[in-house]
Amino acid sequence: MPDPDDGKWASLGSFAGGFHVEVQRTGEWTPLRWHVDIESDDVEAEVALLETLGATRHRDMGSFWQMLDPAGLVLCVVGVQTGEECDRHAVTWP
Repeated sequence: MPDPDDGKWASLGSFAGGFHVEVQRTGEWTPLRWHVDIESDDVEAEVALLETLGATRHRDMGSFWQMLDPAGLVLCVVGVQTGEECDRHAVTWP
């Protein structure tokens, strides 16, 4: 979740059945890209699932993993950030 005191972050809020959008200004040195955070109540299990789909672990960030999708785009697997919103819209994988 963005830090309300950090002017580089903004939240566009939740909409469309549970999607939550935030934006971050990262600076001129950063290539333009979309960055997806996947919220999970079991980060390691989600990372393992994404690896079976072709993603690779990029950086262990301590409480979450930064990964690369098969095209090399960055995504993060983070713990639950949105509380009840996450529970209400969670997808359970087989």
